[in-house]
Amino acid sequence: MPNFRFWDQDSLAIFFVINPNSNEREGITLAAGYVRYILESRTPALPRWFIEGIMELYGTVRFTEPPLKAGFESGGVVDNPANAPNTFRSEVTVDPVFWTSDAATRRMKKDNMAKLKLLPLGDLFAEQLIEARPAEQQQLWRAQASLFIRWALDPVKASPDGAGVRAQALWNFLQRSADGPVTEALFQDCFGQGYAAAEATLREYLPRALRNSYSLRTAQPIKPPKFTLRNATPLEVSRVKGELTRLEIGYVRARYPGITASYIEQARRTLRMAYDTGEREPRLLAALGLCECDALDDSAALPFLQAATAAKVLRPRAYYEQARIEFNQLIAAKGETKPTVKELGNVLQLLATARQQSPAQVEVYELYAKVGVRGAMPLSKVMDDILNEGLRLFPRNFRLIMAVSILHALHGRIDETKELIARGYAVTANPGEREKLDRLLAAINRDIEDTP
Repeated sequence: MPNFRFWDQDSLAIFFVINPNSNEREGITLAAGYVRYILESRTPALPRWFIEGIMELYGTVRFTEPPLKAGFESGGVVDNPANAPNTFRSEVTVDPVFWTSDAATRRMKKDNMAKLKLLPLGDLFAEQLIEARPAEQQQLWRAQASLFIRWALDPVKASPDGAGVRAQALWNFLQRSADGPVTEALFQDCFGQGYAAAEATLREYLPRALRNSYSLRTAQPIKPPKFTLRNATPLEVSRVKGELTRLEIGYVRARYPGITASYIEQARRTLRMAYDTGEREPRLLAALGLCECDALDDSAALPFLQAATAAKVLRPRAYYEQARIEFNQLIAAKGETKPTVKELGNVLQLLATARQQSPAQVEVYELYAKVGVRGAMPLSKVMDDILNEGLRLFPRNFRLIMAVSILHALHGRIDETKELIARGYAVTANPGEREKLDRLLAAINRDIEDTP
């Protein structure tokens, strides 16, 4: 279905229209773009090979029965229609493998599989820049990632020990991959075989994958959520419609900058409809503050954010934005003098609250690193643990890697700095970003040479 997706650091809105007279529920499914968004937003971050492999696999998936059942009636959508089951099982069919092209797929069905070139599994799982590879190798990498996942999920002969064992090994492998680089020893521990044996098994599995489908079904019955439809209150209409318009600001600014101002004003007007009647609901206050942040007016945003966080709103970005604004004000007021830990107390408390709420925000960890650089405070074990948590959750975020690298360099942690610089080179092909890494590496090397 045609739809628009607007996202924020801690929220997502999907806008689309359901016409009960023309839309069939069987035609409503998860768009590929939304599936990618979910995969790429997950923390700890999923490895690139898994994301791209799932997206390739998703192109061969058919929902053989609607995953959710709902009813329509004149005037709106009704949950739990009278004929809806109390529980259901969702099922999908995974169609035969599509290799790198139609021609390649047809050729592989005819040719001897011994001629097929597969990437070594070590290269498949390596955290290397995919964009730096030739286009043909990129497509082979995606196809093989998809084949590997398909093999792991295949319920027929999935493992010598029985169906599902290899699938469990895959989830275990993914979970443990988030804690560090993938090694053959880790693979062996999860799958019970080394790379060479697994590569041979994949090659043996491919002819079957090119010709056969299989089905996946939920192991346990799913109980549909129960909810009651009602008319929204004026406060809810103001907040929900205002939030949607606010989230459109970033979309419009990136594509149609000339009309951004009109979207900002529309969001302000809509959110203030409830505020001007005396409503001070915490989520409304947070939305008003974030709207001003998106309008790049921090001075207008701060009072709304302070009121929302004082009311203990569940909105992690509100705490981050207040911390960012107060930190910038403190730095400006102190001039050349670094603020003390005591002066930074409220900023650190706001960041701590943001860390405790979901979803995790990479910007929170970046600001922690900046506080460490600009503040008169030691690089404590607590700060180390926080920054390492951020690097584990967002292992490929260049800005975070750079911020933590600078902090380590200022504290004379050369080995840690070099390790992060190497990670930075591995995650970015951007010339400007790589130049920043070059400069930082040159600076710490000069310091080493100048040390008596």
